[in-house]
Amino acid sequence: MSGAAAVDPLDVHGVADALARRADALVAAAERAAAETPAHPVGAFRSAAVVVPDAVHARSLIDALASGAAIPVVTVTRSLPTFVGADDVVVVVRSGSWDASGLIGTASARGARVVDVVIEAAATPLLESLPTALAAVAALGRVGAVPDGAGITARAIEVARSALAASAERSATLDTLVRRVGRTFPLVLGAGAFGGAAAAHWQAAVNVMAKAPALAGEAPAVFHDQAAGFGQHGDVTRQVITLVVLHHAGATPAEADALDAAAELYDEVVASVHHLVSAAADPVGALVDLAMMGEEFGRLAARSASVDPGVTPITDPLQRFDASTGP
Repeated sequence: MSGAAAVDPLDVHGVADALARRADALVAAAERAAAETPAHPVGAFRSAAVVVPDAVHARSLIDALASGAAIPVVTVTRSLPTFVGADDVVVVVRSGSWDASGLIGTASARGARVVDVVIEAAATPLLESLPTALAAVAALGRVGAVPDGAGITARAIEVARSALAASAERSATLDTLVRRVGRTFPLVLGAGAFGGAAAAHWQAAVNVMAKAPALAGEAPAVFHDQAAGFGQHGDVTRQVITLVVLHHAGATPAEADALDAAAELYDEVVASVHHLVSAAADPVGALVDLAMMGEEFGRLAARSASVDPGVTPITDPLQRFDASTGP
């Protein structure tokens, strides 16, 4: 007699299974966006506003992937920019659990063209990040805002499939990193907008999945603020912070040099330094590759700490703020 599969008490929402089907989720999101977005030529709109839920952590991913836009693109979570009007397009990407009706109504009242893309809900909001970003770029491509939107989404899906094909080896590498980081807090650095977005995704994955503090930075931007914070208290930071450096061949020479300089600077004030290199040779592929590494690292760190990567009980009482201050 067969029955339902046993639920893992340390993964009640099935995060591990969701990560194993990452490429399918990206395909579904991109296809949904393409199907729900009418095609327009480049120049049809003055600007584009992308609206996503706070909890999804997709803003930096979208900003990086849409950095080659033909028109200004801004990503927001709660309210429309005041400039949005009849010459603009508003792209809303959400799962069915997030009510965007008020914001959509505001955009329509201003005469803006509204595209509402509803994607499948994931095991956790964090795992909606990459599908949301891909859906946004696919929609932006259809409305003429990101001319290579279809190419970007296709490349992202290709890299996701390659990453999953090598999942055993990647998981082993990341599990070793989890042990080396131990009970210290990871500071994750990436090069340029794409590496910085990947680093921010790592931070969110560690926070949400492993329930642990983490920091993220983008070189060379860290030289203007974050790095200054390590000018003293090295005796403390050397005990509690581990540096994880994300490298990718898609970085410009200046960005790569800045990342190396940042790693050298932080080496004096952290417990240890660890380097990860994306196999992808282009910025889009590297962002997806490194972001997926961050998700798997978060899951493995949660497992190591005997916590469920899919639940966040500490923030449950705070969810009312999303309900009361949303769009």
